[in-house]
Amino acid sequence: MRTVNTNKPDGSSVIFFCLFSLMLTAAELLIVNRKSGFLTGGFLASPIVGIFDIILLAVTVFLANMAVASIFFQPVLWIGRRWNRPMHHTLSLALFLAFLPVVVTDVLWYQLSRYFGNTVNFLLLRAISNDSLLMMFTNSYSYMLWPVLGIFLFFLTVSVFVRFWLRWVPFVSLSKKRRISGLSISCVFILGAFLLVAYASLKKDVLNITLGRFPASWSIRQTLKNVTDWDRDGTGVFGIPRDPASMNAEIYPYAPDIPGNGVDENGIMGDLPAGFLPEPDDAVESPVFNRRPHFVIFVLESFRADNLFRKIEGKEVSPNINKIAAEGVSAQWAFCHNGYTTGGLKSLFLGDPLNPAAPGSLIDDFKANGYQTACFSGENESFGNIAGATGMDRVDRFYDARSDLNRRCYAFSSPASLTVPGLVVYERLGDFLDERKGDKRPLFLYINLQDAHFPYLHHGIEPILTESLIPRSEIGPRTRDRVVTTYLNAIANVDAVTGKIINRLKESLDGDMALLLVADHGESLFDGGFLGHGHHLNNIQMHIPLIVKGFPAVIEEPVGQTEIRKMIHKALRVPPLVDQPPKRMVIEEKRIFQYLGSITRPVQIGWVGKEERWTVDLRNFKKRKNGGPWMKLGMTGDLIFSDLVHYWEFLQQHSFEVN
Repeated sequence: MRTVNTNKPDGSSVIFFCLFSLMLTAAELLIVNRKSGFLTGGFLASPIVGIFDIILLAVTVFLANMAVASIFFQPVLWIGRRWNRPMHHTLSLALFLAFLPVVVTDVLWYQLSRYFGNTVNFLLLRAISNDSLLMMFTNSYSYMLWPVLGIFLFFLTVSVFVRFWLRWVPFVSLSKKRRISGLSISCVFILGAFLLVAYASLKKDVLNITLGRFPASWSIRQTLKNVTDWDRDGTGVFGIPRDPASMNAEIYPYAPDIPGNGVDENGIMGDLPAGFLPEPDDAVESPVFNRRPHFVIFVLESFRADNLFRKIEGKEVSPNINKIAAEGVSAQWAFCHNGYTTGGLKSLFLGDPLNPAAPGSLIDDFKANGYQTACFSGENESFGNIAGATGMDRVDRFYDARSDLNRRCYAFSSPASLTVPGLVVYERLGDFLDERKGDKRPLFLYINLQDAHFPYLHHGIEPILTESLIPRSEIGPRTRDRVVTTYLNAIANVDAVTGKIINRLKESLDGDMALLLVADHGESLFDGGFLGHGHHLNNIQMHIPLIVKGFPAVIEEPVGQTEIRKMIHKALRVPPLVDQPPKRMVIEEKRIFQYLGSITRPVQIGWVGKEERWTVDLRNFKKRKNGGPWMKLGMTGDLIFSDLVHYWEFLQQHSFEVN
């Protein structure tokens, strides 16, 4: 055995430091890709395209990890040497403390995102925990216990390996002429990391967003953002979006634009004109219905408009829903406003905030007209405060996925993930219908079916269209055909349950029955390389079915979800002796407002008409019409884009938060 001075510093510390940085970077790239699909694509993913950009990202993350870790690594080495501690102890402790913050942050975010989704952040955890730090810790620690123990065991193994290395492997020493101080090396790492993060962030938005998923590069980007925030308004050159007036604290992204004051507070398309739209009328009254059929609303999760009348090998995907559409009326141009379930349901039940239909929600409208109200939902309606905001918590009979935790579709039971199969909803609804026999009140019934949600396959799905269903682990762009088939098979299951429910209602309810079927949003199945919804303003993700039968609704197209409440009011005010079937009415110049994100800080906003679409991206202040090229959004110019921005600013003024 070779005898060495274990207090003497040598090149081993540099080798181990670089090796650990490389291992950590590789692990991070794999983990983040698994969750966000930035390389391979996936659910709600926007992948990076181009080998240069991929290499740039990897090198930037590697240097960022080295830069952040060196801040802790070098001081521990210096202290250990000053205290004359054995080198293997000092090096092991330095490696442990240097990489622990990044590793723990990686594990924390990965574990929490498994339960709360990729949008997890401090604000979400605080909301879930009712602003209690103790409750926030309680919600988080159970997901962290075993991973943290694993980290400690890993570093214990590393400590043993380092001791073995230093005792048995020859020194990797540097001559005095070539020896560089640890401080100099750290400065090189930090400078290189800052330069690469700055370059990558400014090069492409997708790189800027992806760098924010890695703790080290995120911390460097935040530092750059704060340093370049000259006017201290919370945004800087490296923010998303960037500050439009870096030396004026009154102008910053998403600032409420005060109408008619001559100042464009958000830096987009000039000042919001005074009197741009009339103020909402709060003095509306609850409607009085002249006809009171049993009224049933189906909300079909992730149901694309082009699923209607679709066939696979000559077999209809949704024969029951197609029959309802053929016997009633099906809108050709119906759209959601926001590509998420929470936004869709709040739009449906609350209506248009700028043109209120009545106080409260759709549920209150029916309760005021003597209806028994019931909710049977396959999802957790507490997520996003759906139940509280829409009045579902005020129905006479409430059921959602929380009532059947042991029969849930998937292992996760967080509010965002909890769903139960449609057949379970059908079973629980049947029990309720048996209990209400003899009740003479008309019934308002809301039904939510979740079987078509990603990953489109669970224990309650039957192979109706095909036996070749793809498991979640195999979903990817290369297996798109099987993904589409599996999704359509899930739609067929939704259709089958819908048929069962309608037949059961016909058996149990006396009198007329009105039906309204609508989706919360569409679904991209790797169309354009993207899987999921709520990521792009396009017809694949935002075009939805709207079907009515059994009441004299007039669908004024194009139509948005916020118009449905008032449409129902008008139809049920028609005298019962008037024989008026439902019908469509196309208004050529009508446009529907859409947005991504929250209404106060949307990523994109847009108008959609019968044949055209206008979009503004608020991350980079660009515009485009239909699928054309993105162009710089000017201070003035196209009237339609100016109207779009001002319409959003007006909504923002009234804090219409629907997601």
